Amino acid sequence: MCSGVEPTVALTAAGVAVAVLPNIPDMTGQGIYAIPVEGIPGVVFGVRVRRGRLSPVLNAFIRVLSAEAARSARAARGVSAPSL
Repeated sequence: MCSGVEPTVALTAAGVAVAVLPNIPDMTGQGIYAIPVEGIPGVVFGVRVRRGRLSPVLNAFIRVLSAEAARSARAARGVSAPSL
């Protein structure tokens, strides 16, 4: 198994591997193409931080990240953002 996207893409482009990866923009320009896989649950992401290391900047980043994830999920379902 490869540890990273670059070796995985290189092996797939060389024809010695098949990879299941997130839909990463511009990856198809490397001699490979994407076949969408539908009907499977989404990927769960988390933010890991050393205990006691939360800061106002990190909290703001997590809020922005959460808002963008919610916006993307709504867009994927074809739901418009709630009005404020």
